[in-house]
Amino acid sequence: MDHSGQARPGRQRRFFGEVRAAVNVPDAISSSGVIVGSTYGENSNGDTFNDTFTYTGGRFEDLNSLIPAGSGFVLTGASGINNSGQIIASATDTANGTFHALLPDPS
Repeated sequence: MDHSGQARPGRQRRFFGEVRAAVNVPDAISSSGVIVGSTYGENSNGDTFNDTFTYTGGRFEDLNSLIPAGSGFVLTGASGINNSGQIIASATDTANGTFHALLPDPS
């Protein structure tokens, strides 16, 4: 995603769907006002979720849309964003459950 909120070429923007209950935990804010953090709760189907987000312009966006589909990682937290828009995120390797730190590229 670039700073205008547009998806990079070849990527589709994803927004969180209908939620029944959620807790949003903001972790950091950039000088341009982009907030990153984690959200967890229960969706309208009764399934629980734990995701990462950016919040800007009154909208939440799923940070998992910044990593390639099929990468084998699921972002589970975002702890920082610098003034260039780079985000530090935690991720789980879906193959073996190990945790990693990633730097999804927002540009």
